[in-house]
Amino acid sequence: MTQYHYHAVDEHGETTVGTMEEQSAHRVTMKLQERGFTVNSVTEVNKEQGLARLSNRLTWEELDFLSHELCALTKSNLPLPEAIRALARDAHKPRLKKVLETLGKSLEKGDSLDEALERMQGEVPPLFAHIVRAGEQANNVPGVLQLLSGYTRQIVTLRQNVFLALAYPVASLLAGSLVILLILVKVVPVFAEIFGEMGAELPAPTKTLIGISHLVTRHSGMVTMVVGGSIIGAIIAYALLRRSEDGRRWLDWVRLHLPFAGVMYRLNVLVRFCQTLRILLMSGVPLPYSLELAAAASGSSVLNQIAGDVSAQVASGESLSKAMETSSFFGRDLCWLVSSGEANGMLEDSLEHAGEKYARELDVKNRGWLTLANPLFMLLIGFVIAYMVISLYLPIFTLGDAISGS
Repeated sequence: MTQYHYHAVDEHGETTVGTMEEQSAHRVTMKLQERGFTVNSVTEVNKEQGLARLSNRLTWEELDFLSHELCALTKSNLPLPEAIRALARDAHKPRLKKVLETLGKSLEKGDSLDEALERMQGEVPPLFAHIVRAGEQANNVPGVLQLLSGYTRQIVTLRQNVFLALAYPVASLLAGSLVILLILVKVVPVFAEIFGEMGAELPAPTKTLIGISHLVTRHSGMVTMVVGGSIIGAIIAYALLRRSEDGRRWLDWVRLHLPFAGVMYRLNVLVRFCQTLRILLMSGVPLPYSLELAAAASGSSVLNQIAGDVSAQVASGESLSKAMETSSFFGRDLCWLVSSGEANGMLEDSLEHAGEKYARELDVKNRGWLTLANPLFMLLIGFVIAYMVISLYLPIFTLGDAISGS
């Protein structure tokens, strides 16, 4: 038995929190619903956090493959345990292979697909299990899996666009840094030796450049230790912060407030939130729980906390748009779209429109970043190299005086 912490609302609108020992979060939800509660969230107590858990989670590319294959299998009416076992044999990625094998074994034991997915919340996002459960209740599992497959494809495409926007500037910066390092290690020491033999008084920029070169060449071990230690220390600090909810929320707050990058991160979060909330509602998942699942799928701890408050307000009878207006995170445009969707009975369509709107904004900013970043990085690298060249050749103008003895 595993212990779970639950957050629910009774028939009178009173919030109830507590813990329960059960075999799965799904069984906790079922027991609470049998008692007349509306369940907002069920989370495993003392669930493993940190690097070990992160390393087991499937990537979005792997989740896209999983959702696509599950959709195809349910449409074809093939026996799921045998078909998934065949997929596991053909899988080349160890993490995906393990997930498929575990999923097949659970189905062979008699678990339903949603129960099997829920047992794997360390590897598969919870929304998979809830979407499948909603499809089973509506007797339309292939239909909801089709929605899920389209959603994961959108997320993969979004991530690929962001990666492509960053790839070229980062590659240019790394290449320029290697050129600068090569000049410091190979070229500057040769000039420093020549200048030392001439005995001329060197200009300040040249002295600075030679000093940096000496530091890199003669104390390379210390420099490597300092740089490597700083990187390792940052990784350890990040992992430790990720182990606590407060730490994750602080890291997320920092991401949201980074210059320029914070705007892009917020748009990315809102795209995923709107798309996930839409697909959950279309699948028949209750709105309060859909809000928390969508916030979890967005990857933002700040939004996760906000969504908990919004979910509680919705569960107590407040409209979604009014509950969202209590937080500045969503913005007036999203609140207006949600309000319009609620008034017209087309909330899913409004969320789709909002997700597409934020995706377009993100794409425009990505293109703007790519257009602006490349020249800026090249200008920065060119400025550094120009400084180095000028610093090396500046003493040549005084070498004639040194050689003539004046």
